[in-house]
Amino acid sequence: MTTITKSTRSTPPTVAASAGRVRRHRSSRLLWVGVVLAVIGALIGFTVYTKAGAREPMIAVGRPLAYGQTISETDLRQVSLPADSGLSALPWSQRGSVLNHQAATDLRVGQVMTADSILADRLPSAGQAIVGVAVKRGQLPATPLAPRDAVMVVAPNATLGTAANSAGTAPGGPVTAVVLRVGEPDNSGLRVVDLLVDEAQATAVARLAGAGQAVIVVVPRR
Repeated sequence: MTTITKSTRSTPPTVAASAGRVRRHRSSRLLWVGVVLAVIGALIGFTVYTKAGAREPMIAVGRPLAYGQTISETDLRQVSLPADSGLSALPWSQRGSVLNHQAATDLRVGQVMTADSILADRLPSAGQAIVGVAVKRGQLPATPLAPRDAVMVVAPNATLGTAANSAGTAPGGPVTAVVLRVGEPDNSGLRVVDLLVDEAQATAVARLAGAGQAVIVVVPRR
């Protein structure tokens, strides 16, 4: 009877050790890749959070400003806005460029100031003049006047036509103007209203105001 012996071959120790080292190296590399990805993700998250929370100081209105009013330091205040707010607000560091300019419109408290909030040139502009007209009760509406109101200066008994003729302007008819400022009444009830008029009609309006015969009529804004 013949006995057949089956030989069993074992893996050489060097091959097994090499395979173990490969597996450990692969695991270490995957671990480092995971760590790097985690760090990158954290940095991206921190950057997004920082940008979302970043705020910048901007210029806002601290007190009500009327059209044509000169802006001073006390009229402004600092507010913080998100850096990506999308508003064309003027930064607080540029407030010096706003001071001593005139408001281009009526500005409310808390309103953020932009380049369009101020006039590029001081009033009066070329071809315009500012005339102070003193009026009393009965020479202006009971409804309070406000800056930027469109008005007409009317002369009773065609006085304005005579004054306009002497100034070389068109005879007769009212003179259109825009209210810039309304003064407080004095003890006699007389108050001065600053009007922006065409320079060619300034003399006629001034003469009429000096005679105490100017009547101010409010008309729709154009």
